[in-house]
Amino acid sequence: MAALEKLRKLLMTAGTRAKTTERFDRLMKKVDLLSCKEGKASFKMKVEEGHLNGVGTLHGGMTATLIDNLTTLAILTKPPHQSGVSVDMSISYLRPARIGDEIVINTEVTKLGQSLAFTSAELVHQDGKIIAKGSHTKYVGERASTPAAETV
Repeated sequence: MAALEKLRKLLMTAGTRAKTTERFDRLMKKVDLLSCKEGKASFKMKVEEGHLNGVGTLHGGMTATLIDNLTTLAILTKPPHQSGVSVDMSISYLRPARIGDEIVINTEVTKLGQSLAFTSAELVHQDGKIIAKGSHTKYVGERASTPAAETV
């Protein structure tokens, strides 16, 4: 199955689960896949009330959640299609996003080794300005996770 089809199927499954759960995953239910190829994926999301902090801008924790989850999906586009477990994540918050803003999240696997995957992400505002940049390292070695092909 092509990377795009596999990722769409995974997102549909995750999206259905997000709409019916009280788990943290529910925050991802408004994220849509724009494009993907092996090692890269782009997503979009409209900032809504539930994504905001106390001053009315996109919550830093929501930004971290997007980077965590969506870079993981980029990893799943590359063999052996294992999601792994987080080792390290770093985020630079550059500008705010407000309710109603459309944002695009571009993710990329910069290196996939036998035990570690290194990824990057950019959250881009509809006006083209970068909202945040992140890097995410995951352990993807043996016993890190179930292959995505078995869970989809």
